[in-house]
Amino acid sequence: MPSRGLNLIDMTKTNGSKSITRLSKKDFQKGADLALENAENLLKIAKSAHQMGIHGNGTSILITSLEELSKAAYLKIKAQNPQIVIKELENFFKKHKVKR
Repeated sequence: MPSRGLNLIDMTKTNGSKSITRLSKKDFQKGADLALENAENLLKIAKSAHQMGIHGNGTSILITSLEELSKAAYLKIKAQNPQIVIKELENFFKKHKVKR
């Protein structure tokens, strides 16, 4: 499934030096949509790997899908109320290295 052409790295670059915890409601929603789409795509790949008997890879991809799903949930919450602080998740996003 093709990507919409925008990712969280691009969104933070577009907004100058803003961190992921200081995006606009619109950007949080875009991020939530992208993360959910990515989680769904990864789940499909994990299922395919499982059906092919490649269980280790399927499990690894499933875990990544779950991480994306949790990111989508966090971003959706922030899209509704950007001021809400979810301390443990805020720290995760501040300390999490970006994968390129």
